[in-house]
Amino acid sequence: MEKAAENVDAGAAAQLQLQLKLFGSWASSYTHRVQLAMRLKGLAFEYAEEDLGNKSDALLRHNPVYKKVPVLVHDGRSLAESVIILQYLDDAFPASRQLLPADAFDRAVARFWCHFGDDKVRTRFHGTCDDSPTPVENG
Repeated sequence: MEKAAENVDAGAAAQLQLQLKLFGSWASSYTHRVQLAMRLKGLAFEYAEEDLGNKSDALLRHNPVYKKVPVLVHDGRSLAESVIILQYLDDAFPASRQLLPADAFDRAVARFWCHFGDDKVRTRFHGTCDDSPTPVENG
């Protein structure tokens, strides 16, 4: 009986995973961050490549505020911003590999480095995920 319940739980988890869709772009490091996290967690997902110069109606519908990638759609509900998506993946799929350490201090350190990386990417490549993929030139 316990074995059957275990198989039902595994089937339900697989069904949840199949309902994941990621809108992204090959040019977006933020998209790569989410893809890597989903693969580390062993989550199956559908990927939709976006042309940032001609954004799809689906992307605009799922992220009407920023109109940027990445956007994760899970069971018809949308989330934008890569760090928020990563935190959601840990919360929504606790049985899979956790992205952040269990210790509160170690989690804070990991978040610091995530923020540091974001800050450096933003200053080096202004607007890569926007409509302007041109790197900022150093004076």
